[in-house]
This record gives sequence, structure tokens and C-alpha cells, in this order.
Amino acid sequence: MDDLKLYSSSEKGLHHALSVVHSYSTDIGMEFGIDKCASLEMRMGRVVDMGKDVDLIDGTVIHHLSAEETYTKLELSSRNKVTATNTFAIPVLVYTFGVLHWTMKELEDVDRATRKTMNLHRSLHPKSSVQRLYLPRDEGGRGLLGVRHLHDRVTIGTAIRLLTNGDDPLLSLVITHERVGGGSFLFQTAERVYHTRNFLNSYQALEKHCRVGSGYSGIKDVYQVPPMHDDVQQSFFLAETLKYLYLLFSDDSLLPLDEWVFNTEAHPLPIRGRNPHYFSKDRDPRLPSLGDLSLSGG
Repeated sequence: MDDLKLYSSSEKGLHHALSVVHSYSTDIGMEFGIDKCASLEMRMGRVVDMGKDVDLIDGTVIHHLSAEETYTKLELSSRNKVTATNTFAIPVLVYTFGVLHWTMKELEDVDRATRKTMNLHRSLHPKSSVQRLYLPRDEGGRGLLGVRHLHDRVTIGTAIRLLTNGDDPLLSLVITHERVGGGSFLFQTAERVYHTRNFLNSYQALEKHCRVGSGYSGIKDVYQVPPMHDDVQQSFFLAETLKYLYLLFSDDSLLPLDEWVFNTEAHPLPIRGRNPHYFSKDRDPRLPSLGDLSLSGG
């Protein structure tokens, strides 16, 4: 609840209404913001000074406003805080998208820090829905822009604009740099985001059509809905499909492709001269070579 107003024809009735609201807020784990509360007494449409402060059961006091005082919160409302964040804070980050290399973890950390700051300043309840926070206001949400999703949208949009405006000589220089430059990553990031979205659709399709009680089953006809399962979970589904899904949704630093290469069975192999995990006798004479190793059955 927010900006709750209580009306009563008597002081006793006001005390009762406040007690009910205070008890309800405590029961559901919501904080009763006493510092934002005030009371006033009106007679014949005018504010009078005959009222007094309201004492609650737990000893807290709600200040009574006199005829000369006005009730004004010195801070922005929750809606205006979200608007201010979208207007002044988010654009600072947007300017770096496609220029600085952001990992998924870093983007998620920014979103998490934003929610934590809102919690500390009582703009977001700790138990409120995270999904609703990022929904547009016309869809019932609060309209906060998510940094990770915004990064993906801006990155893909920038890459598309570059590729569709190749006739511009200045943009052609940018395209050339992104394709051959050692520190370029705009197209790489856009490609990762694009494939991530496609694989997300694939994962959702697997969950919807292939998930069974004991695992995942193949289907006999992809054009038949609902599908007929063949009751077989292939070994490559665990060894390759799920592994690729895991890697796709992980940070690039987990297995850098300039240090690791994957074979056709999705096994990661270290690259000689680039990966310290490369098993070589030349690297350490005390280590045996693969030919010196013997296999023993147990």
C-alpha cells in the first residue's frame, strides 16, 4: 500500500483505524512508515489547531499538523524516482554499450545493485515482484528499465544500423574496425545476444515438448502437436546440447575461445601455447607424456 489516507469522525475512531493498519502491516512484513505520517483535524472544511499527536500502541507518535503547517514529503514519489532513474542514470550506461565490454554478470550486478538501493530508500519492498518492477506502467508494472535487457537491445540495434548503412564512409570505417580490430567486440556481443535469444526459444521448446517425468525424450514428428515421444534420451543431449546451453548462458570468461577449442563431441581442449592447462612434457619435464601412461582395469 502507498499514500494511504484514513478518515474518521472521531479521535477514537482514528486510533482504531490506525491500530488496524499498523497491525496488518506488521503481520504481512511491511514497514509502517511513521516518519511519513501526519494527522490533522478539520471542522466545517477548515483545519483547526485543537488536535493533538496520535500515540500508537507500540509507543510511536504521529505528528499533528497545525493550521499553518503543510504536509509535504521532501523526497520524490516512487513513480518519480523510477522516472528520474530512467531519465538521468540509465543514459549514462547506455552511452557505454557497444563501446565498453560488459559481461552478463556485470549487467546483472548493476540491476541487482539498483534494486538494493531502492530497498534501502524504501522505494521497493524486499518481497515485491522483480518482474513487475521492469514491466511498463501501462501493463501494470513500474516501468524501470532493466540494464541487461536494454544492453542487448541497444547492442543489436547498433549492429543492425551499422550493417544497413554500409554506404556511409564514416560508418564503413567503423564496420572495418569491428571486423578486423583487435579490441572490437560490438559484432561479437550482438551475435552472442542474437544466438542467446534463439537458444532460449529452443530451450523453452525442449521444456514444453520434450520434458517427461524421468528426463527428456525425443519426438517422432516435429510437425505433430502434441508430439509423440520415442521414449529415448540420447547421450548427446547431456554431453552436447545441455553443455552448449550452459556455455551460451555463461560469461565468455568461463572458457575463453582464444584458449580452448571444442571438438565435434563438445569436449573442450586446451590450445597449445595459449592455455596453461595444456598437457605437454615440454612445459614440465617431470610430467609424463600420454604415451608413458598405462591404463589399469579395476
